[in-house]
Amino acid sequence: VVAAGYIALVVVVGGMPGRDDRFWPSLLATAAVALAFQPLRRRIVRFADRMAFGPRAAPYEALADLGRNLQQAPGTEDLLRNVAQAVSDATGARRVTCVLELPGGREVSAAWPPEALASDVPTGSPTAFAVTDGGDRLGRVEVVLPPGRELRPAEVGLVERLIAQTALAMRNLRLETELAGNVAELHRQTVALRDSRRALVVAGDEEKSRFAAALHRGVLPHLAPLPGRLETAADRTRQGLGPIDLQAERDGASTALDELRRLVSTARPSGGQRAAADQTSSSRSGPNADLVT
Repeated sequence: VVAAGYIALVVVVGGMPGRDDRFWPSLLATAAVALAFQPLRRRIVRFADRMAFGPRAAPYEALADLGRNLQQAPGTEDLLRNVAQAVSDATGARRVTCVLELPGGREVSAAWPPEALASDVPTGSPTAFAVTDGGDRLGRVEVVLPPGRELRPAEVGLVERLIAQTALAMRNLRLETELAGNVAELHRQTVALRDSRRALVVAGDEEKSRFAAALHRGVLPHLAPLPGRLETAADRTRQGLGPIDLQAERDGASTALDELRRLVSTARPSGGQRAAADQTSSSRSGPNADLVT
């Protein structure tokens, strides 16, 4: 470039009519070529790096692209996938996996390229980079390179800068994921409590129905005739018709009381309550205790 530019300018300037002095044209040609050399060299080197390394040759562009992608990522997997894609483009890795570590040993991960786009299964041990923020470990980035290739120091530095740029986003993402998990757990507990309450109400209604049916079946048949029989006995007593035998009425009341005790004991399984009921029943002793009760 230097030789061609110098010769071209000298020939052009020297060929102009009326120019016998060749010093000043040569000096101007040298200055022009020197001024154009460095910008042209930078462009040629950048072009050569892109031909050789692709996006890895532009680390600042990779950082800028990652920042824009992080702002546009709507969800957890999208953000992790964008980080994995940026690291893959920066290193030329065969596969990159970005993992968000959550409390309790849970993990959320995304890989690039996706399974549908991966042409083969990567082999070899991945190189792991920890994602930390303020001393807290947030996750990791695993890089699998083609066989026989290792990360260059420049690529390692670029990956570390990419990870440092994503640390805050991953912290926010973990907080958001934890909050979503807490909301889901609270919803699950609310549903469980509602189901338990419904089950208790249903069980209570069933128990009431069962107890009422047992009363109608085992207790009321013995108590229903008693009012009429006792009224008849009272009339005979007022008329002076002699002693009245109430043994049948006493037996019916005793049977009804025993059945009622059995129903109450099955409805109240608490031992303390059964003991209190037994003490109350035993305190009412006497020849007519069952009938009085």
